[in-house]
Amino acid sequence: MYLCDTGTAWDTCTTIKRCKCDSTGANTQPSRTDIKDMYNNGGNCNADGTITLCGTGTAWNSTIKRCKCDSTEAPAAAPTCDGSAITELNGDGIVNVQDLLKLLAHYGGDGGFCDEGSADTNNDGTVNVADLMNVLDDFGGGGNFNRSCTEFCPTNNINNITTDGNPSVPQVSTDGAGTTWRLSYTLANWQKNIYAIYGDEEHDLSMPPSYQEAAPFGANSGGVNPAFIAVNAGAEFDGWLTVGITEGDNIGEISSIGVDFDTWTADAGLSVTNGAVFWMSPDDGDGGRPDQDGNREVVLAQVTLSGSFNATMKVRGRSNSGLPDWCRKLTFAA
Repeated sequence: MYLCDTGTAWDTCTTIKRCKCDSTGANTQPSRTDIKDMYNNGGNCNADGTITLCGTGTAWNSTIKRCKCDSTEAPAAAPTCDGSAITELNGDGIVNVQDLLKLLAHYGGDGGFCDEGSADTNNDGTVNVADLMNVLDDFGGGGNFNRSCTEFCPTNNINNITTDGNPSVPQVSTDGAGTTWRLSYTLANWQKNIYAIYGDEEHDLSMPPSYQEAAPFGANSGGVNPAFIAVNAGAEFDGWLTVGITEGDNIGEISSIGVDFDTWTADAGLSVTNGAVFWMSPDDGDGGRPDQDGNREVVLAQVTLSGSFNATMKVRGRSNSGLPDWCRKLTFAA
């Protein structure tokens, strides 16, 4: 397999360092194991005119078409899940906020950086929401993380009722541009908190069209500060996502990635297949606010609209008594 097309050949270090037209039609070099990236200067030129195309400790990955931290060439086919993930990314021996920030910096890319690790924790060729959940799940751990290839994430469906361990859709107000609803999940006794809501290809995070108050009074996540509502009454009915916080995330405890909030309007819903809203420290995730019956309810979103609606998301949280982190696929209806 050659990366120069028919009728072209690899130019040497002395000229343009890429494939160019070859009058002989030769197509003899470089092979995929010899080339780093033909759009990346062709590698390192040696004194004898040869090219070192992948650095020490790296090899050409033919799946993602870049050098990766690997002692051998990656298989041509996409790798299969083996139930393991490397979540410690910066070499300090613990999964912490520095690893999380490093992953976020590489989000959407292939994750290959050979100085200290790879943000592609599950080696599927891209840094996505699955890698984010792996790092959050192993936060505080040592970085060698084992999990099932098929995530255990049961489905909870709800039709405008509240029961222990199930999502709820309580009505908040009818004073705004329609009816305002808050979507929430009631934690079971064994569930310690929720630290992320997210959507992926299996189960997207979808919200119906919702009234959106313009900045600076409206918010994308974390709810609206009551001081803003005192100035602009419409801010009370703003649509937003959150993980427990409802009166403004004033100190930046939650963050988001892969969520295009600009597309969410009163006329268009929100759909997220590779993104999340999450606590920067999973151990600090929201443990719910007890209601009059003692149930711990975690607010996850607010929407304001007329008529019925459906919404979906995945949620992930810590467990009590040393149990593994848990996941649920939620479907709301009202």
